Amino acid sequence: MTSIDTQDTTLSAVFHSHVISPEQTAKIVERVLDYRAKASDGARSRLDSAIRDNINMVGFRDASRAQSQRLREPVLYEIVKRNDKMAGAVLKMWAESREDLQRAVTDHFESLGIPTEGPDLRAGKFNSLWLRSEWQRERDAISAEDSEGRFDVDDIGLMACFVSGKLSDPNRVETASIESTMFLEWIETLRELRADAPDWDDMGSFIMALSQLAEDKAEARVDAQIEALETTVAETVEEFEGELQYLELRIGSWAEVGESKPHRLSEALELAEEMKAKLAEYRPIRPQGASREEELLRAVERAEREAAIYGTAERWRRRMSLPDDYDYDPARPEGGDDAPPDVEHGAEGSPAPSDGAQEGEDAALAEVGESVGVSIGVSMEEYESVRSQMERIERDGASLRSENDRLRDDNDGLRADRSQLDAEISKLKSKLSLKSEMEEYWRSAYVSESARRTSAEEDEAAQVSSVNDALALAERTFPQKLVVALNSKSAKNSPFQKPKEVFAALAWLATEYHTLRTNPGSRPDFNSLIKEACPGWSYKSGQTEVTKEQFDEWYTTALGGKTYHLNPHIGKGTSHDPQNTIRIAFDWDDEQGKVIVGFLGLHQRNRRT
Repeated sequence: MTSIDTQDTTLSAVFHSHVISPEQTAKIVERVLDYRAKASDGARSRLDSAIRDNINMVGFRDASRAQSQRLREPVLYEIVKRNDKMAGAVLKMWAESREDLQRAVTDHFESLGIPTEGPDLRAGKFNSLWLRSEWQRERDAISAEDSEGRFDVDDIGLMACFVSGKLSDPNRVETASIESTMFLEWIETLRELRADAPDWDDMGSFIMALSQLAEDKAEARVDAQIEALETTVAETVEEFEGELQYLELRIGSWAEVGESKPHRLSEALELAEEMKAKLAEYRPIRPQGASREEELLRAVERAEREAAIYGTAERWRRRMSLPDDYDYDPARPEGGDDAPPDVEHGAEGSPAPSDGAQEGEDAALAEVGESVGVSIGVSMEEYESVRSQMERIERDGASLRSENDRLRDDNDGLRADRSQLDAEISKLKSKLSLKSEMEEYWRSAYVSESARRTSAEEDEAAQVSSVNDALALAERTFPQKLVVALNSKSAKNSPFQKPKEVFAALAWLATEYHTLRTNPGSRPDFNSLIKEACPGWSYKSGQTEVTKEQFDEWYTTALGGKTYHLNPHIGKGTSHDPQNTIRIAFDWDDEQGKVIVGFLGLHQRNRRT
């Protein structure tokens, strides 16, 4: 099983990838919570700890003691927010609840020698990744072994990741068949582009334009190959006219293949270039040697070169005479039992009609041997010795030519043609479609969860009748996440007429804002998030440095001997009426992992006010 390296191997990544759908994620969470009473002590303890550390629930000091139905959305919410501890606990208990499936996947992997070590739950990560195509192959193989249809294919795919400890690569487009450095750089650029980048809006048009460009370039490539073939053949005929006449070869018609058999153009061009190169090697040794000894050696090489030239002509004849629908296999010997019947041919492209390339080569060798014996009077013993050397050299040459053909055909198989490009485009389309569906699901899940949390909080917040009540309740409800330390410029008895909204805003700081600040790496749009959670409220990152220096007492607060800078703030209203307008400025204490609320009032002072 091939492994590849990437940075995204966190346990929560599996819930945001192609491995499972959002709907399946919700079913898994529901199954796990219902299974808690039957779970092993270790699995139950891991899940309870994750719930206790991350979920606050009204009416419960320990949220893990709440009913499963009430925990469903909070647990799902933590998975949506990429909480790896929660994801690991859910995966562990889910795998335990599917013992039959876990055994089937484990047996399959062990039969193939694939490790079944599972993920690193303590570190919150999968150990590595495997290629998506390999994951799909094993998933489908296990599904095929399930003759009774006991397991859902998506459940098999997730269990394959869990048992192997490898995450099916969630981010990468498989590019092993692409040789073009330029195309690989394009794909890398697209991979690094943020999902919310406006460039994705043009992806449909880009794919269409790319497809049209591929069609245009495919036509241009055929035209270029035809031109290259015609040029190569014309140059060969002109430059080696004497050699071709001597060998009784006429290759002028080779240039016409581009029009009649465009699907054979690549082979035709390679054979034409091969013929030109072999004639160039043959030309220097065609004349008789200056001495008997030199001629004896030259005769051997000349025979080898002539046999190679005739072999190229024969290969041309055979390949160009293949039926259009014949599937040429480079690994199959030419002229084998399954080759198509020979097609009669004239003088074009071969010295004379023959039953195969070998007979043509033998006839050429015999003719050369007879010619040498007559012209320079060598003995039969000498001739047989030369012929023996010649046959050995020819065998070595045939082996090298066969290896060359194999390498050339292997190279053909590696070239990225239009069908491969279309496949990559299709993968991009599928990935974009899946990403859009997942983003919409997570957005809906978040809005639903926010509404649920707001409803639960409102039960306890019903007693809030003033801003002071809201501040006190927030400190009491979120003591581990939020501290109120108002500076001297704050309006501690603010007359703002909607104190319950103040509590809701403070609760947002202690929950969603706190979660995002304790999980760095993302770039959340806090203004959009608070608008969803608290309609009418907004977020701003801060004032200018000049303003903060001029009115320092408005933008700082002190707590425990430490000064906090109140740059970001949230608020509602734009007037100067304190009953309808309010601002809450705060700072983030990275060491304590807490939000420090330092100002509450109408507006912080600035140069305009």
